Amino acid sequence: EQLSELLIPEIFEKDEVIVREGEVSEEPYIIESGTVEMFTKAAGSNPVGTLSSSEYFGRNEVRTSSK
Repeated sequence: EQLSELLIPEIFEKDEVIVREGEVSEEPYIIESGTVEMFTKAAGSNPVGTLSSSEYFGRNEVRTSSK
């Protein structure tokens, strides 16, 4: 099976929380379009990073692949 056959698309709304700091994500997330802002409790409302199309996060950052 190809990876694309195993993926299940999910759509998230603007400002929707996908994973909270400290939670363990059971799923990897690959961004197909749009952007994802990353926040930490320490940084408050200031994003600490932004991910965009083709970038990924979760499930141990797709098993700690080298990026």
